[in-house]
Amino acid sequence: MDKLVSFIVPTYNAQSCIARCLNSLISQEIACEIIVINDCSVDNTDYICRKYVEKYNNIIYIKLDENMGVSFARNTGLSHATGEFVIFVDSDDYIDSIKPIYNILNQKFDLVIFGRKYIREQEVLECPLPYAGLITKDELIKNHLKTFLNVNSSIWVTNKLYKNKIIQDQNIKFDVGVNFSEDLYFNLKYFKHIETIYYSNNYISYYDRNIPNSLSRIYEKYNISKVIENRNKVYRFLQSFSDINYSVYFEDYKNILIYSINKVLTNQFSKLEEKLEELKYVKKTPKEILEFLNENNFIEFLLKQYISQNNN
Repeated sequence: MDKLVSFIVPTYNAQSCIARCLNSLISQEIACEIIVINDCSVDNTDYICRKYVEKYNNIIYIKLDENMGVSFARNTGLSHATGEFVIFVDSDDYIDSIKPIYNILNQKFDLVIFGRKYIREQEVLECPLPYAGLITKDELIKNHLKTFLNVNSSIWVTNKLYKNKIIQDQNIKFDVGVNFSEDLYFNLKYFKHIETIYYSNNYISYYDRNIPNSLSRIYEKYNISKVIENRNKVYRFLQSFSDINYSVYFEDYKNILIYSINKVLTNQFSKLEEKLEELKYVKKTPKEILEFLNENNFIEFLLKQYISQNNN
């Protein structure tokens, strides 16, 4: 019997891209259902989706009565998913054939991570996969923590194939109301209940950065307070394992924090008082990252002085 895959597609005001997304899913040569959740769009998204529903009997279409956010939409999709496996596809994404990974699903993998590309202007760029092949969760975290912390592994949900039984049995959901790192929180919950992970060297998912109002970019704000909050969640998750090389974690923490500080400082849409308010959260940074700050870098030098003063 064919293995049914449930594609879950949250969409909001996606009239410019939803057809491309759905075309990439209905062309899959596998047993699948496509669950589209319209998060109360006010453009022609509803009209376009209904045209596809009329034509294809494997599309389940749900239109929400009010705008609830991407996490609620994805949870709604999960509540309707009947497939053995689940893949999340944002409406500004599209995918190539998943046949290469579909053909290996008889093997005992709890999670498959596949390659992702993104389109920026006229370029198609690969997001490098940090690993290839089969690995256990314990080995990944204990011996390849940098790989686990990579965005391909722990952050995105749109480059993964999940087992629906694990999601349903463990009641794993997205945190409604969270609009920063909701993917990370979902993945941490899922990681708690799995043993084996397979990194596929197939690049299947495409993310289009040229669409200005996409679901992936609506909340694209680099918020220092949220960065610190999500790093703390990762730290608590890692504490359930023994023999962790936390220096890898704190170096990664430092890199993300510096990146976020730069984003806050250069954000042309934020007022000065908003930037200053956000920068106050830096004092909550753990002192363990001090040894990873380079004093020859001006921002890192200032950050080291600030963290040192607020940790004494």
